[in-house]
Amino acid sequence: MTDRRLQDISLHFLIRQKGKPYSQRIEQFDQLFAANQDTPENVSDLQLERYRKTILDASIEELKNHDIVLCTCSCASSKRVVSGTNIAQIIIDECAMCMEPDALIPLVTFSSAEQVVLIGDHKQLQPIVLNSDAKNLGLQKSMFERYAGRAIMLNIQYRMV
Repeated sequence: MTDRRLQDISLHFLIRQKGKPYSQRIEQFDQLFAANQDTPENVSDLQLERYRKTILDASIEELKNHDIVLCTCSCASSKRVVSGTNIAQIIIDECAMCMEPDALIPLVTFSSAEQVVLIGDHKQLQPIVLNSDAKNLGLQKSMFERYAGRAIMLNIQYRMV
């Protein structure tokens, strides 16, 4: 997928498209920020607060229109994702590289999800844990690796065929 195509579908760009409920307000804020790029002190805390609220409201409204939402594990607990979506399935790609607490974020946030799919290869990529206390607590072992014995493993790598 090209960078331009990714821009077309990213939430940042979707909420700014003409005809979207909050696009005019966001455009006004964007113009304000551009005009004060060299003098950010001219933008008040109240204006920043209103901007953040507008972006949140626009994001929640936009996410309600989509059946598929791609985000990081940590982003899954954000107000915009929680308020704007009805998650039925969670797919965590490269889960073998994800520390277990990170993988738990979408699972706990959307505990009513009907299906969870963990994708990865625990023999290749593992979480990078540098802290010795974290290693002693077992954080270098991913949720994917922990459940690998109970998983359905593919014996053909379809991307490389």
